[in-house]
This record gives sequence, C-alpha cells and structure tokens, in this order.
Amino acid sequence: MAAAGKAVRMAAMAMIMALALAAPAAMAMEFTRADLASENATWALYHRWSARYYVVRMASDKARRFGIFKDNLLRAVNDSTPGINGFGDLTDDELAEVYNCAIPNLAEVYATSNITPEPSVIGWFHNLPDTVDWTYGWTRSALSYVWNNGGLAPESVYPYKAQQGPCQKVVSPLIPIAGYSNVPPNDELELRRAVAGQPVVVNIDASGEAFKRYDGGLFRGPCNNDGYGHAITVVGYGSDPITHEPYWILKNSWSETWGENGYMKMQREIHSMGTGLCGIHKSPTYPYRV
Repeated sequence: MAAAGKAVRMAAMAMIMALALAAPAAMAMEFTRADLASENATWALYHRWSARYYVVRMASDKARRFGIFKDNLLRAVNDSTPGINGFGDLTDDELAEVYNCAIPNLAEVYATSNITPEPSVIGWFHNLPDTVDWTYGWTRSALSYVWNNGGLAPESVYPYKAQQGPCQKVVSPLIPIAGYSNVPPNDELELRRAVAGQPVVVNIDASGEAFKRYDGGLFRGPCNNDGYGHAITVVGYGSDPITHEPYWILKNSWSETWGENGYMKMQREIHSMGTGLCGIHKSPTYPYRV
C-alpha cells in the first residue's frame, strides 16, 4: 500500500513538473507616486517595466499599451506596497481571453466520475501534516485527454503556449496515468488530505482585478466564492509564522511574471465546509498511477 502511494506521488510530481513553464524569474515591480508625477516619469517606468519583463510592443500599438499601463498603475497605487506584475499593459479582457482555462459544467464532472481515490490516501484525517509544499501545472478534461492519449508528453517535446487551439498528437515519449480522481467537493479537510499526498488541480474564479494583478503576499480576495473557470494547481499549504494565518500555495500557469514567481498564497479556512475562497473546494482533481 505504501509503495503504491509513493508511486502515485512520484507520477503526479513528474507530470506536473513536465507542465512547468520556462520563464524568467520575476517578482512584481514596485513603483511610487513619483513615477506618476509626470508623463515622462511614467514613460520611464514603462520602459523599465518592459525591459524587466521582456515586453516588446509594435510602435503603432505602443501608445495604446502605455495608456493601459497607466490605468493599471492608478488602480494599484493605493496598495500598501504598490507593484505591477508582468501583465501591466494588458486589459482585463485580454487577460481573460489568453489565460483563463474553462472547465465543463460541474454537474457533468461528478456525474461522469467513476474512479475512486487511490486507497493509500484514505483515512488520513487525524494525521495530516501542518504544512505541505510540493512546489513544482491540470483540469479534468486535460486529464481525460492524457488518459485516452496513453500519457502526457513532456514539455521538451510539446511546449506550453498561452493560446487556445486543438491538441496535437504526440506519440512518444509519454508519461502514462492510470486515471484521475475527484476529491469530495466543498470540504477543506478533504482537500488538505489530498494535497498532503500529491499536487491537486482545482478550478477557481480568477476573473477579478485583485487576482489578475496579484503581485505577492497573502491573497484574501475579493473573488466569487461560487464561481469557477480557471484551472490552477494546489501544491501545498501552511500558515504564516508570525500572524498564523492559514493559506494554500497555488501554482498558476501565467508564467513567473505573475504573483510570487508564478505562485500565490491564498487564504485558507474560508467557508471550510463550503466552496472555499474563490471556489477552491468545488472541484478538486488529481491523477494517479496503479
């Protein structure tokens, strides 16, 4: 049983590592009100931001992008530590079109699930660790494709692209899975139990301004706790050593220019026997091997 559990965790880690994005490490770029004092100062900040995040815009589009950049600065300037991430000159609609990953209706998700959790992760309720960090990206339809396709192609063979489009057939090499399991929904303890065994994919509401512009620290919302639409991987959980506030560790697919090098700390113990913050408890899923 223990060997099977170890195989599950090793397989999950291998597959999620294969989805990791190759992007330059970058935290949010801080700025001050002095950077907004004049048009020249804001242009200078825009050039520094472009260099930091390797952003190159066509000359014909640069003025429009600069205007969006200024609007995003004004929305962030009253934060305790004003900062702007790698999406600084994109609109909310552009972010949603390029980066959000839609999921099927939740009723269909659970009605069609006929796979139960791997036995070695059952019955851990009284022995969960206080902190988990797999720190190393999966929606149910993607897992179904991987299963039916015979496995997952590593990123070296099939690199990630931030755009919608059909899947391409890859013959080899493939990392196979035996199936995937749905974690019982709307229960934080069940999700903690699953994350203690391997990274788990959840579907959350990522449509809000605060989520899209997140540049570090503990995310407390606002967001729609009954919403969903974006797949993200829970790679751990813990609590702040000073404030003791509990959090989830999330790995996003929006490159390392977002959040804390591509990661977010999201407040935990919110609607613990319900949907959770941003709907994080609603539809967790993970792959396994026998």
